[in-house]
Amino acid sequence: MKTLIQNSILLSLLLFVFCLCYQKLIWVAGGIVCCIWYSKVKGKSVILVALLLVCICMPRYSTSMPSMQIASARQVNGSYAILENKNAKILVYTQQPLYIDGQYAILQDGEKIESSSHFYAFDFAHWANQQGVYYSLKEDNIKLIKENITIRSLIQKQIEKFPEQHKKAMLYKVLLNIRTQETKEDWLYENGFSYVGIVLGIQCILKYFLTRKKRDTILWIITFLLCIVYRFPLLLVQSLLYRTSKILRIHSSQSIGCITTIVLCLYPHQVVSAAFLIPTIYRYSSIFFKQEKKSGTFFLLLLVQGYLFQNMNPIKNVLYPTIQLCNGFLYIFCFIELFVPLSLFQGIATGMQCILSFCDAFTLEGSLLGVGFIFFLCIFKMLLQTKHRFLWASIVLLFFQWSGAFHPCCECSVINIGQGDAILLRAPFNTENILIDTGKPTSWNTLDTFLKAKQIRKIHTMIITHDDDDHSGNAIHINENYIVDNIVTTHLETIPTKHFTLYDINPMDNEDKNQSALVHTFHLNGKNVCLMADADTTSESQILKKYPNLHCDILKVGHHGSKTSTSDTFLDTVQPSLALISSGPYHIYHHPSEETIQKLLKRHISYFDTKTSGDMTILCFFKIRFFITSSFDIGLL
Repeated sequence: MKTLIQNSILLSLLLFVFCLCYQKLIWVAGGIVCCIWYSKVKGKSVILVALLLVCICMPRYSTSMPSMQIASARQVNGSYAILENKNAKILVYTQQPLYIDGQYAILQDGEKIESSSHFYAFDFAHWANQQGVYYSLKEDNIKLIKENITIRSLIQKQIEKFPEQHKKAMLYKVLLNIRTQETKEDWLYENGFSYVGIVLGIQCILKYFLTRKKRDTILWIITFLLCIVYRFPLLLVQSLLYRTSKILRIHSSQSIGCITTIVLCLYPHQVVSAAFLIPTIYRYSSIFFKQEKKSGTFFLLLLVQGYLFQNMNPIKNVLYPTIQLCNGFLYIFCFIELFVPLSLFQGIATGMQCILSFCDAFTLEGSLLGVGFIFFLCIFKMLLQTKHRFLWASIVLLFFQWSGAFHPCCECSVINIGQGDAILLRAPFNTENILIDTGKPTSWNTLDTFLKAKQIRKIHTMIITHDDDDHSGNAIHINENYIVDNIVTTHLETIPTKHFTLYDINPMDNEDKNQSALVHTFHLNGKNVCLMADADTTSESQILKKYPNLHCDILKVGHHGSKTSTSDTFLDTVQPSLALISSGPYHIYHHPSEETIQKLLKRHISYFDTKTSGDMTILCFFKIRFFITSSFDIGLL
């Protein structure tokens, strides 16, 4: 154990890497960690490390349907709640926040939460699975039995007394970190940063009245009480552990490593959360970047933002400690407002919102997960030899983010928006963006996240193949949130653009939306691509009459793989080598049909479906074409 403590920094870093990899590469990750530990430390301590790895990866919750009949609402949000009974959990979709800590009867079995793979969009199912939740219910399948009295439930009752909806929404957001329909998404609240801000705010007040020793004791007690009230969220647990080491006067790097190790063992599923990464960056920067602590911290925070939130905000990084402290004071004012109405409350809340809005004005949208990140790493390696390396690295990183250099390639992407179509055709560096269909209105967040992650601000041409809801449902949102130069909704023989030429090959134009859908072919880096929209077999026969020698290398299968499309004759004529299908849950739409799949298999045509493979992208790099999906299917075309 002494050896583990003495090498706690190395241990914490190895455990961090293991937590990143263990769900998919458990044996490989475990073996590498043990080998590195043994080569650096030697001795029998490798056995203790192996035991820690076993503890981390042991299943903590059952993946089968919970058999509980009564459960308590331990975790509540505006649109969902997690009911819990001992180690069994189930998720309930709601319209309004449930009674916090209230007991509910479960009236029927839940449905399994289906995961949906994306490059950038938040995978709610994966997040729920990490919390130990694998099944869900609708709100009308539960019934309130008892309103348990806890501090959180008392706060909720006081909030519900306010008639003003905007004030109620603000109090929910600040005091309970619950986002309602009236409040927008904010990682500062949803990850519990305001709770730590309370302690920082009280610390600022107490330093004028108490000695350091008494102040540390009181702050430890307050942190511990907050942990109990809010059921030990990660940020407060970390704060409690560090304040414990402060009271015990342990101020070495060993304590940082030991505390991080404890946190990783307790919360391995939160290893890539803002609640873990941001505080850890601040603490480890003091160890690794002693001479460049501020610039090193700033650089790492930009990387975390680009990975987690698909944006970077340099002003928010600089003002982060101040914003967290302001959130703490806002919490105190909100708590007082519950019992003693303040005329200043609205002004304080508005002031805080103005600060955040000011910071948001400097947000650079885009994910750093792109081909350009490889080039950035090459530049960063060269900058490591220069003075003020992290300052220059931050400038280069922000330039990549602003210019779109993280996504420099020409590409064609079939976006996983469930049942529907949304296809993005991009020229290098976003010099031209063509969006073909927009999916259902319910898929807006997924579509918007994908476009912003690609650093897209302008749609040069938007094509709506037909006005079915699952193809045109977000056209209005695109117009409202992006600059759109050209919209195509009717048959045009050719759509010439700066880098591409799209040919509409469907001659049919009648009252049947699917038969009359716009069907396009175009060249993509030496390959012929055909997008069939919802065209059926009648449309296909008419297309072949007009273009009897039609051929394509990549086929976006018609009507989501329905049996009413993709005839034998059509496949035998166009002879694709790759088929792409965009479909939603099979138990609802029964897409793609087994008949269509068998036709593709019979002809040895490789096929991929968004339902199982997620987002699908063809990346063009010079004369090389890579096919990659968000579920890590990779190949050359």
